[in-house]
Amino acid sequence: MTRISELATNFEQQSKRLASDTEQAIQSALQEHEQRLRKVLESSAKKTTDAIQQTEQSMLQHQRRLRRLMFAAWLLPIATMLVVQCGLLVGLWWTGSQVVSNAQELRQARALGIEYIQVGDQDALLLPSGATATLRETRDGRTGVIIRR
Repeated sequence: MTRISELATNFEQQSKRLASDTEQAIQSALQEHEQRLRKVLESSAKKTTDAIQQTEQSMLQHQRRLRRLMFAAWLLPIATMLVVQCGLLVGLWWTGSQVVSNAQELRQARALGIEYIQVGDQDALLLPSGATATLRETRDGRTGVIIRR
C-alpha cells in the first residue's frame, strides 16, 4: 500500500506540476495573444484614423474647388452687369449734357429773338423784325449766320 500511496503522491505531484506548467504556458500564450491583438487593434485604429483624416482633407479640397468654380461662374455675369450699368450711366450722363447744352443754345437764340419754324418739310430760323442775316464760313468749315440789327 505504501507503493500505491507513493504512486498516488507522485501522480498527484506530477499532476500539480503539469497543471502548473500548463497554466503558465496558457497564461504566457494568452498574454502573447493579447499583445498581438492590441497591436493589431492599434494598427487598425491608426489606419482608420488616417483614412478619416485623408477623406476630410479630400472633402475640404473639393469644397475649395467648388467655391472657386461657383465664384468664377458668378463673376462673369456680375462683371457684365456692372459694365452694362456703367455704360448706361455714361450714356445717360452724355445725353443729359447734350440736352443741357441744346437748352442753353435755345435760350440764347430766344434771347436774341430767333425762333425755329418748319415750313413744309424744311426747317427755318425766323429772325426778329428789322434784323438781317449774312452767311459766313467758320474756321472749321461750317456755315455761320451773322445777325445784324
